[in-house]
Amino acid sequence: MDSFEEDTPAQRLRRAWINESFSPEILPCDEELIDGILQRIKDQEAYVAENYSETLDDQLISTLYEMETERIKYTLRAYLRARLAKIHKFYLFLSKNEQEQAKLSSLEQGFLDHYTKLVTDSFTKPFLSGLPEKFSQADEPEMVLAPDLDAYVVCRFRERLANPIVISTEDEELQAVHPNENEVVALRYGAIRNLLREGSVVELR
Repeated sequence: MDSFEEDTPAQRLRRAWINESFSPEILPCDEELIDGILQRIKDQEAYVAENYSETLDDQLISTLYEMETERIKYTLRAYLRARLAKIHKFYLFLSKNEQEQAKLSSLEQGFLDHYTKLVTDSFTKPFLSGLPEKFSQADEPEMVLAPDLDAYVVCRFRERLANPIVISTEDEELQAVHPNENEVVALRYGAIRNLLREGSVVELR
């Protein structure tokens, strides 16, 4: 069985990126992990700069450090881009929901506030002001784009759950699903949402 405790920060970041990419909603930001990754990048770049040598062995070691650093930086950028894409897409939904905003980092919250104001002042108000009153409210529930929690996702269970997952079938019947360790299944996102957010036994693929 895989152990989350044995994961390196780089492995945790990669899993966070994949989960974020395939989740229909924005997931809680692990600011502690991000800060640790940024510090690791800084330390490795400093190590390479301070230990530069013209010997072949040292150059090889420096090259390996640089390759690892670039790999981590690529994953970090991809992870943050995936999150920003969801803020762009669901900005109105997020701006109206304090519980969802709690998932954002302080920088992401600042971006959301700025982007929402920019869109409202530059587009929404001027455009909607010319429409009849019943069409002039952009924040009406039916006009707010929200994540589809009923969307199907592919997930892997890193261990067998103590209790089965109860899901609703296409015929609106309840069905118990009890995946085995390392089993990959397609389920509605809402069925594994809490497990994913807990970071305990499931990951998206």
